[in-house]
Amino acid sequence: MKKYINLILSIGTIGLLFYTLFNLKEQVKQIPILKHQIDSLEYVKDSIHADLVPTEIELNRYKVAYEIFMIRNSKAASQYGTIISEETE
Repeated sequence: MKKYINLILSIGTIGLLFYTLFNLKEQVKQIPILKHQIDSLEYVKDSIHADLVPTEIELNRYKVAYEIFMIRNSKAASQYGTIISEETE
């Protein structure tokens, strides 16, 4: 009985080893495809970031202008803030 258990364990181990090697071989084949997908996603990310930078600069200019407007004419700036927050949604 012990011989059969050792035989079954040996065959199972060898089978698992071959399965692991085959699976690893398939995963290695996918590496170039995944690298290409990563490169294309990085390109998209970089282009989105390049589009975002000018928008952030413009938004910060509007924020600074609004703060200056609050100092110079707080009543009108308050009305403008109300319009932006309540009437343009």
